[in-house]
Order: sequence, then C-alpha cells, then structure tokens
Amino acid sequence: MTRPESGSSTVHVMTATVLALVVAVVAWQAMALVRFRHQVEAAADLAALAGSQAAAAGQDGCAAAHRVARRNGSTVVGCRLDLAVATVRTSSRQRLLWGGSWTAHGLARAAPADYVTQDRPPPVEEAGSRAWPIHGP
Repeated sequence: MTRPESGSSTVHVMTATVLALVVAVVAWQAMALVRFRHQVEAAADLAALAGSQAAAAGQDGCAAAHRVARRNGSTVVGCRLDLAVATVRTSSRQRLLWGGSWTAHGLARAAPADYVTQDRPPPVEEAGSRAWPIHGP
C-alpha cells in the first residue's frame, strides 16, 4: 500500500530551492544595476571636473569631458560651458541577464575652486532644474 504524499517533501524542497535561486539572481542584478548607475554618475562627475579644468586653462572643456567620460565607459550626451563652469550629462547602456538593456544617466556640474564663495545665496528651483539667482553687478 502506498501513501499519496510520498515524495511531496522533495517537491517542496525543490520548489523552495528554485525560488531562492530566482530571488538571489534578481537581487544580484539589482545590485549590479545600482553599481552601474553609480559608475555613470561618477563618470559625469569626473568629466565635469576635467571640462572645468580644461576650460580654466583655455582649452576645449567639452572635448576633455568627452575623453574622460569615454575612458570611464560612458558617453557625453550634453556638455555646456559657462566660462569655466562645466555642466555635463552622461549616458551608458548595460545589458540585463534576462535580455533587454538598462540605460543610466548622470548629471554633474563643476567649477574652479575660486568660483565658489561663502556668501552665495541658496539655489532657486526653476522649471525642474536648480539654478543660482542672477544678481546685478
């Protein structure tokens, strides 16, 4: 005489094991995407610093930003120089384990140290972006 529950423990253990593996893979992919986003943001920071430094030295700041971003695995999708203040937008794409891809963007602004003053007013929100208020001469 056989019992109808024979082998059900094996099925439950295998189901739990497969579920745990799926959760582990999804968690690993999420951590990899967070790391990827941080790398793209770091590339934007470094590119903005390089662009600002090059512009302050009288060179092409956007070309310097492009070089540094490329070396850090990102692409510059926007570069703006206001004197030696560099604003850089970077982008990069990464493939996912289960197909498809994910795109991360970075935005950074850098200026020479002598551009920053302690008596500067706080930034003002304008149309979804942060901007410093304009003061007359």
